[in-house]
Amino acid sequence: MDSKWDIINQYKNMINVKYWGIQCRITNLINEERQYKQLGGDLKKITIDNNDIKYNIIYNNNSNDLNIQLLTIDGSLQCGIILFDKDNKTEAIFQDVHAYDNCYHSTVENTSHGKMIVKLMIEICKKKNIKKILLSDNSIKKIDKYILDMKIYYTMINGYPWYVQFGFKNISDNKILKENYLILKGKKVKDFKENVFINKRFIELSKENLDMSIKKFIKLLSHYDINIFTDVYKKMYDKLKLKEIKNNQYYLEI
Repeated sequence: MDSKWDIINQYKNMINVKYWGIQCRITNLINEERQYKQLGGDLKKITIDNNDIKYNIIYNNNSNDLNIQLLTIDGSLQCGIILFDKDNKTEAIFQDVHAYDNCYHSTVENTSHGKMIVKLMIEICKKKNIKKILLSDNSIKKIDKYILDMKIYYTMINGYPWYVQFGFKNISDNKILKENYLILKGKKVKDFKENVFINKRFIELSKENLDMSIKKFIKLLSHYDINIFTDVYKKMYDKLKLKEIKNNQYYLEI
């Protein structure tokens, strides 16, 4: 039976750091019924936002052109993958980010796991003297059993896509991001027509919350009835006259 690293190496062309086209799901290649095994690596600790976080860095030295790191805690979960280009030691790619509850040990309870994992990965890149991080934004948010497209949902509730909060810039659509932000900035529910909210129940709620921030109200709707929200949130995005973000590629200079 092939080892996990043998399987990864077979698929290394899919995740070449110079190629943007394929969102590789390394998770599916290295797991066995969602069970993860310790692959080695020294236990390290880093402090971010006053949280003491322990993590493992595991290196793949079997490939001539890729260096794959899995961030884990005690080897039980895969929390993120950073790809390093051995020919260009100043750049890295965030290939996958997972927000499992046990991806790190924190001194603060109820932290936002996805955000902490990204901050951890950025700090690791800084320690390795990386100057530029690249990623493809395929982020999703799970609410109950439903999955939302984060670049749409987060733009609606915060004014910008999820990775922008960490300083990432879009490769080509920054003007669109800025225009979307301005469409929602300072706006309240009463500043938009009722038909923006599409569903009759949502429209009735809008009448009861006319002075609420539009971003806060949309987040409220997602928790009020996620079943309805999942069906209509993309249509709401269009009716708010938010522009489509066509380019999923982002970069961060550090």
